[in-house]
Amino acid sequence: MNAVSTFSRTYPDVTVNLDLTDRFVDMVEERIDVAIRIGRLDDSTLVARKLGDISMQLCAAPAYLAANGKPEQPQQLSDHVCIIDSNYPGGSDWTLGTGANKLTVAVSSRLQVNSARAGCELAKAGHGIGYLPSFAIAEAIDRGRLKPLLPEYTPEPIGVYAVYLHRKHLSAKTRLFIDTAIEYCNLDTKRTRNYS
Repeated sequence: MNAVSTFSRTYPDVTVNLDLTDRFVDMVEERIDVAIRIGRLDDSTLVARKLGDISMQLCAAPAYLAANGKPEQPQQLSDHVCIIDSNYPGGSDWTLGTGANKLTVAVSSRLQVNSARAGCELAKAGHGIGYLPSFAIAEAIDRGRLKPLLPEYTPEPIGVYAVYLHRKHLSAKTRLFIDTAIEYCNLDTKRTRNYS
């Protein structure tokens, strides 16, 4: 959202129609200039520019940890209330760690959302442990409202891409938006701490 805000302020003559959805859109049929996608890109008919990386992080509010204890091993997550973000490709099977430390833990919860930001709000309110992307929780961790958990089991970062149709001549407004998004993501990466 901040990249869109910066772009709109910098180029006030450009009309922005922002559609927030997690479904894969048909960029031709829906007349979309640029989309932001996280993770592996399967559609080879699109051009992709990498904006940066995000990482998934286990976290919980201090109040939740005080009342329920802090998991010391990934397997202990099954003993906790977990907040499931349905946008996470694994659903309730959380894949943690890298290399020899990589493992998948099945969690369950009565709380399932389809928004990382909503997951962050529920975690901050002490409703359980979240497995959420860094962009959604960085500020809450910086302010002490969430505590990172099991940092040694943080997985490999996931790429974030601006994707657009393969065109010989990319429109100026699309090029300017992508450049703004890249600049914003570079600044955001410098601000984000490594929580491990």
